[in-house]
Amino acid sequence: MTDATLPTAAAAPNTVERAAHAFATVEQWMSSDPMAGLLGLFDQATAAPPADWTSWLHLNEELPEWLEAVFQAADSVPRGLTPDQVEVLRRTLSVERTAAAHFNFRTRDGSGYRERSQAVDGAFSQQTRARVLALTTELGLVEARPPRFASYEKTLVLGGGYRSPLLRARLAARFRATGVDLGEISFLGSPRFLIEDPPEHVATAEYAPEATDEFGLMIGAVRAEFGLAASEVTFLCGCPSADQRCPKWLAQGAEGADETPPAYTHERQATLIESDGRVIGSVLSASTGRPRTVRTPRTPSACGRAAPSPG
Repeated sequence: MTDATLPTAAAAPNTVERAAHAFATVEQWMSSDPMAGLLGLFDQATAAPPADWTSWLHLNEELPEWLEAVFQAADSVPRGLTPDQVEVLRRTLSVERTAAAHFNFRTRDGSGYRERSQAVDGAFSQQTRARVLALTTELGLVEARPPRFASYEKTLVLGGGYRSPLLRARLAARFRATGVDLGEISFLGSPRFLIEDPPEHVATAEYAPEATDEFGLMIGAVRAEFGLAASEVTFLCGCPSADQRCPKWLAQGAEGADETPPAYTHERQATLIESDGRVIGSVLSASTGRPRTVRTPRTPSACGRAAPSPG
């Protein structure tokens, strides 16, 4: 699919128009020939969900409660949605179930969550691999594309492991260098400490030699690709120190929460400031949503409201 085949939104749509455009775009993408071909490889149809409509969710994933009525009652239409939009939701979740069944290589065997570098092999034939690659390329899931607009209010750059933070920050920097106004830029990291097997620090030493977690990798990537130094790290949760468990941590009642290092329970921010003093964005880290799945090599500490930058 190309941009030319997607529905066009109004220049300044209101909330209703924006939602309608989003549904139309998703419907056209989900109903496209490449998507049908991809589903057909695994003999899957976009039928109604099973009785256990959350069984396909990945580890620690949840869906909004209002969706339960949509999938448990075929004629249920929540307020604010049209029947056609509800059908788009059903079709989309059906595709998600197919993807979870055939492309979830992190928790497929029922074990704990794996990072991407630790995922198991898909064991597809060479013919299937080639076909999947061709179809996902048509769906726009493989190759980077130029921004559709010359100016944006906000830009999100996701984190990752190894060299992913560097490459993602580099792509954003290249767009900016071509004259695209990225608006406020948010680089999203996490409190995930670096992986030991295979060793992550070997790949990250180039751009974030002092990083201990993914948040630090994002700070290092911003420094390398944007030439910006992050400000002192502060806690969005309002806690005075990373040595104490955050009382606002949403996962504190989950299994394994007591074994989770306190530093993982805080929300952090490092502001990014240009040489002229203009704030262009920030590096952000949410608290962990996976209690007890972390190790504790070095725990960041803090004094007052600020924590030293890990990267």
